[in-house]
Amino acid sequence: MALQELRLTSNTRRTFRTDKDLSCQLQIAPLILIAFVENAFKYGVHPDIASEIQIAITIAGTMLRLNVYNTKAAEPDGEEKNGIGIHNTRKRLRLLYPDEHTLTIAENHTSYFVELTLDLNVKSHSH
Repeated sequence: MALQELRLTSNTRRTFRTDKDLSCQLQIAPLILIAFVENAFKYGVHPDIASEIQIAITIAGTMLRLNVYNTKAAEPDGEEKNGIGIHNTRKRLRLLYPDEHTLTIAENHTSYFVELTLDLNVKSHSH
């Protein structure tokens, strides 16, 4: 996120919050959250248009919840238009957390919202 923020202008309002120390002992499969965060920066930011990105990660017990909201400022083009990053993440979630996750993606003409919940109390994962 720090790398992505280097390219932001004052037109972009961004919020990142957590309500718990994320250095707890729970483990998550590597890069499982990255596609959602990357897309918020990739499609939610335009240098000349007011944009907003909100990212929240919360942990309650063994449940991790990721909420990502962004305004739509850029249209997908090329291969990414097909949602390959999100498609691959959905496949990984089904393989690694088959009955331990829910993923909700909602969008309209002006905004995009993702809510992912993961039960990190799964005993055996190939990270």
